[in-house]
Amino acid sequence: MITYEGLPKSSGGAHVINENDMRLAWDKGNSFISKVSYELIEEKYILDVYVGCKEIRKYIFRLLFKFGLMSKVDFFGNKAWWYVRWNLSEKSASSAIEFISSITPLPEYLIVPIHLYREGQFLLKDRMKDQVLHGQEKSYDFGDESGHKTPISNFRLNFTNKVSISVWLVLPFEAQNREFHEYVDFLKEHTPFRFSDNHWRCWSCSKNNKLKSSILEW
Repeated sequence: MITYEGLPKSSGGAHVINENDMRLAWDKGNSFISKVSYELIEEKYILDVYVGCKEIRKYIFRLLFKFGLMSKVDFFGNKAWWYVRWNLSEKSASSAIEFISSITPLPEYLIVPIHLYREGQFLLKDRMKDQVLHGQEKSYDFGDESGHKTPISNFRLNFTNKVSISVWLVLPFEAQNREFHEYVDFLKEHTPFRFSDNHWRCWSCSKNNKLKSSILEW
């Protein structure tokens, strides 16, 4: 099994989608998912607002009027990290984009204090036919030992003061054969970012039936 990991790390590992028009960048991220996925297993749109940031609190009543009651109020670490969350529909997510874009510039804080994202899991599409890419049902169960990585592909598309996308692609190829390279070319045709050679890994089971990985050599 070969995977590509472009996920948030402590230094920030998501791929930025470079476009002057952030709405266009968001659309490009969605288009990428649409073109390479055969089936979305689950997806959701979420708006997080960090009310530990004093400058963002003045917008809370407008957000309540626009999106209704929050679905979650929580914090982690300390009160500086208080945040409220709305679960949105796709239509409401479009309104959230307009709302975030209207706040210029966004207040400075420990992190960007208002954050819209779409995330989900999906099965990759066959590059030649409108059907699921064969072999994904045999994907390894990466489990908690590998950082909660799912055995199928997933993504997170972010809209804050920039648009970025994090992906975990699980490709059902056992080696760098011709089919693998042709599929990578298919992905590159549709991706709004550049793949990093350092983020590809080949996975296999050890003698004691534990997963091990090695960086793919190009």
